[in-house]
Amino acid sequence: MNKFSIFKKVIYCENISSTNDYAKQLIKENTIKENCVVFAENQIQGRGRYSHRWYSEKNKSLTFSFVLFLNLDLNKIKYLESLILKTIIVALNKKGVKAVIKRPNDIYFEGRKIGGILLENTSHNNVVKHSVIGIGLNINNTKYPYWVPKPISVMEILGKEVNIEIFFTDFCLLFEEKIKSFFIQN
Repeated sequence: MNKFSIFKKVIYCENISSTNDYAKQLIKENTIKENCVVFAENQIQGRGRYSHRWYSEKNKSLTFSFVLFLNLDLNKIKYLESLILKTIIVALNKKGVKAVIKRPNDIYFEGRKIGGILLENTSHNNVVKHSVIGIGLNINNTKYPYWVPKPISVMEILGKEVNIEIFFTDFCLLFEEKIKSFFIQN
């Protein structure tokens, strides 16, 4: 049962190349027409800005994408990006992790990367029709390939495993609260 009010559907994927790519494919195919979340147990080819790779450890990383159908002025999209980053900080703080935003789109803890976002928009006539917001967080990760710069996970910070499903649900509910306020103000 879906616990969310804004995100009408949660699409669970066991193995997927990229949640953002899959979400964009579903939009292109007209398979999804309303706000939803694409969640991956195992994201194999996650991406960041400028073609950077994002590493995910199966069932230990939190990787998902929000799909928002917006009709939002293109000049206001930077506020949406800031909102999602701040929401991640609040969610991590609630778990006891004092993370910070490293602009433009990363989340750090004491100089080590814990996560990041990738915001991709489709616009027409200076109006954003929809946004796909990919989020990758190191939750219970313990292994990283050599090319991942200074990684750290929530589990490594707290010294205990975190329930990914509960963190995901709590985060989505928190983001829904923030996004409702965002649209009231904009």
